[in-house]
Amino acid sequence: MQVQTTFPEPLVDPLPVTVAVHYRDALTQYSYSEELPADSVDWTFSIGPANQLLFESIFGEVFDAAIPVQANTASGVSAVLEPNIEAFEFSLPRHSGSNQYGVWIKYSINVYAPDGELRTNWPVKGYGEVDSRRFKGNEKMRQATVLAMRDAATIIIESLDRDTAFRRAVIGKTGQDQVAAEAADVISIQETPEQPTSEVGRVEDQLPAIAGEELNGES
Repeated sequence: MQVQTTFPEPLVDPLPVTVAVHYRDALTQYSYSEELPADSVDWTFSIGPANQLLFESIFGEVFDAAIPVQANTASGVSAVLEPNIEAFEFSLPRHSGSNQYGVWIKYSINVYAPDGELRTNWPVKGYGEVDSRRFKGNEKMRQATVLAMRDAATIIIESLDRDTAFRRAVIGKTGQDQVAAEAADVISIQETPEQPTSEVGRVEDQLPAIAGEELNGES
């Protein structure tokens, strides 16, 4: 079963850093198979291309730039990210005693310094389930897989949008300085009081004189 899908664009402001991304064949060519004799079915999930599209969609939107590279080292970037897939599991309605088809996917992201030194390994799990009555054939399991991938994407995006250890490892010291500088600029703009225009100021200066002339005319 080939899983093909698209992923919504993250609704976040990109971090002002450039990262490199190393896509390993184990991720981009990933396929999982499991034979279930009781069902006389051999389940095969080919999600390699969808994995790559998932991370390209995330990293391309949450950073200023995400550059694909052939190794875990790169120059001129805050970090090198290396996404991996660690595990894939699924369940059928007869397993859960419900009408649900479920899929669990465990990813991890190695975060390297530009020189290849490992900063952290961050695990992330996604889960998706669909009601067996909503879809026919393999589409039930395909949709559950897509939902699991989108769930993992949401967790990654939220972690990069907050001050987490994962985000700090990704953006590095230089990136943290850039983020802090941008935040300071925003605060400065918000706190700057609005100044009246020169035209408005001249009119206000004339108001007392005009009022005085009108009072003198009435007397």
